[in-house]
Amino acid sequence: MTLDAELERPGLPVADRLLVITGAAVWSADWPRLCAAADAARTRGLPRAELEEALLQAVLVCGFPRVVTAVEQFVAHARGAIAFGADHAQLREVMATVFRGDGARVDAWLARVR
Repeated sequence: MTLDAELERPGLPVADRLLVITGAAVWSADWPRLCAAADAARTRGLPRAELEEALLQAVLVCGFPRVVTAVEQFVAHARGAIAFGADHAQLREVMATVFRGDGARVDAWLARVR
């Protein structure tokens, strides 16, 4: 079943289903599926912060090393977002939310994206 078909299934809101898909992708180390979920969330206008929170929560279930790899996938996704027109100000705002306004940490992450 394609991701789009899966998201159209009744019984669960798309945003919730994307969170489930995100968690399952991290658990199984299915990085292409994780990136596809991030793309689907972006094209549907869903808040990226929700997927990022799902990654943070995954530390408890999947372990830190697995989530670090998942975050690296999101960094790569951020590079792709830039290629498709997102600007650094938008990415900075997302990272500022994740790091609760810690400018040094935001700068360190954005340095990896450039």
